[in-house]
Amino acid sequence: MAGNIWVSASGMETESWRINAFANDIANVNTTGFKAQLPLSTNIAPGAAYPAGLAVGPGVPPTVLAGGGASPTAILQDMSQGAPTITGRPLDLYIAGNGFFAVQPPGGATVYTRDGRFSPNAAGTLVDGQGRDLLGLNSQPIQLPQGASGVQVASDGQVTAVVGGVTKQVGQIGLTLPAAPQGLQGSGAGAWVATPSAGTLTTVTPGQGQAGTLHSGMLEGSNSDLASLLPGLLSAQQAYAMNSRALGVSLQMWSLDNQL
Repeated sequence: MAGNIWVSASGMETESWRINAFANDIANVNTTGFKAQLPLSTNIAPGAAYPAGLAVGPGVPPTVLAGGGASPTAILQDMSQGAPTITGRPLDLYIAGNGFFAVQPPGGATVYTRDGRFSPNAAGTLVDGQGRDLLGLNSQPIQLPQGASGVQVASDGQVTAVVGGVTKQVGQIGLTLPAAPQGLQGSGAGAWVATPSAGTLTTVTPGQGQAGTLHSGMLEGSNSDLASLLPGLLSAQQAYAMNSRALGVSLQMWSLDNQL
């Protein structure tokens, strides 16, 4: 009987985890530069160890000898290209291809994003919508000269502006390429931090190597697709409900056994 309880409990925990992943994707269908998460789960063979940390069921070790169950395995990030949205703003940047913008909050660690909404702050530093500095090819913030106007960004990341009536290069945007993009860890909507499993991070000029090019006046939309997400969410909710009912029946039977 304990095995039946753990089977249902593992199923509930796994489906709850899948529901959260699908719900997060749905909540970010309109988030600029967001990449969908693909939750993967697996069946547990009878006699195998159950996932650690299950809180439902009798107080027995997670190595039940009978039954089976389910377990979360991994969340893959869908790094496919999001559709472009034309904005007309010169500092709205769309990456066509691979790569991430490197941005850094004051005194904080560098994070990586595909959200290309940038603008100069009061000091003339290019920042994103969260106030994080946009880092250039040299890993330093891009600073506009005082009085600069007519800022433009070329497909290779070259930033120009009119200074004293003369057009000058005032910065160079780089794109960061992780050796293993799946090793990036989400740190908020449309942003990631590097983990050791991301491997070497290489910052290059847009258009060089495997890096994409930049398109000014456009933004990358979320690649979350409601048409594919909703069936997955409904399936996970139904599986959760079925496991919940099975757990209730197993607990009732277990209670009756103990009374006999």
